Amino acid sequence: MFLLISFPLQESSAQEIVNITILHNAVKEGAVCLDGSPPAYYLRRRNSPNWLLFLRGGGVCYGDSKERSCLSRSTSELGSSQQMSEQISLNFGILSISKKNNPDFWNWNHVEITYCDGGSYLGDVEKPVQVFDTETNKTRYLYYRGRKIWNYTIRNLLQKGMKHANQVLLSGCSVGATATAVYCNDFKQLLPHATVKCLMDGGLFVNLPDITGNYSLQSIFDITVREHNITLGIERNYVPTNAAYKQLFPPYILPSIKQPMFLLNSAYDTWQIRNTLLYPTAEWRPCVLNSSSCHPRQLQILQGFRSSFLTNISPAFEKEKWGFFINSCFHHCQGDVSTVRVNNQTILEAIGNWMYERQKKVILVDFLSWPNNPTCVTYFEDTWL
Repeated sequence: MFLLISFPLQESSAQEIVNITILHNAVKEGAVCLDGSPPAYYLRRRNSPNWLLFLRGGGVCYGDSKERSCLSRSTSELGSSQQMSEQISLNFGILSISKKNNPDFWNWNHVEITYCDGGSYLGDVEKPVQVFDTETNKTRYLYYRGRKIWNYTIRNLLQKGMKHANQVLLSGCSVGATATAVYCNDFKQLLPHATVKCLMDGGLFVNLPDITGNYSLQSIFDITVREHNITLGIERNYVPTNAAYKQLFPPYILPSIKQPMFLLNSAYDTWQIRNTLLYPTAEWRPCVLNSSSCHPRQLQILQGFRSSFLTNISPAFEKEKWGFFINSCFHHCQGDVSTVRVNNQTILEAIGNWMYERQKKVILVDFLSWPNNPTCVTYFEDTWL
């Protein structure tokens, strides 16, 4: 199960349409997607000294897992630039070109960085991984090179003019948000004269047991960290080697971040609730689609998840120049959500107020429990469970 955040080309204005940039020379440095193809991004240049980078989400892959197989992923746009669209419509949320809808970022240089390594842009395995493809009866090679992709992509963008930026906002969705948090400090070092801030959208994963008592998300992170050889640097050496999975959870990522950070998340994150709390069961389907159908025990479980989520991130509320938009909607990544309000502010208004420091503190936490915020929009499809 994964969430791919991208928006395919539809009937759009010329300014919305952005061509793919494939980094062919990255192959020489080993910065390649799962299938060995070069990485890519979509860049919209504007006459502005400001840059906004967005790292796509898309879950993780490992081993011979049926659901999360890196082999099967390597033949899709999540693992190969050969499968990516030549053009996309880049016009949502903080990447919108509408001055009315996105007054603070509409005219910035916009970059959407594609995700094709399967390890949250963090993998660092030098040798190709040999796998056997049972469908073709042939040996294939996979490349876990997320860190090399990140390094090459950022160097390329610096050469394209980002090194002269005044303001830069590094953002990401889901596992792209995890990478944003991990790389935020180092990213600032590359831009010593610019104001650099970072934004995590839907990347605050919490290590909680599911309804069967198993720590399923911990297991996913553990095998991903080991197979992709993810190590997060000297600042996190206090994480025991036998608990390397902890590197990807907020209590271990957030304390080391020195740059201003904006945390955008739902306290009822749909990806986590669906994949690591409930799992698809017919018993839960009526409840998540209509709160009036929930049994008291079901509501208790959901509210318990919210309480644990807020406890996990609460130390970050003390950080200076950090911003927060934590709502009580059934959402995952919310960069394209325009209707939700907390304390009468929308997501884009809150991000803008934080970025330009129009408010001393932007801490917007929805203290209405689900489903009591009337501005929420439910994105669950009828078949989600």
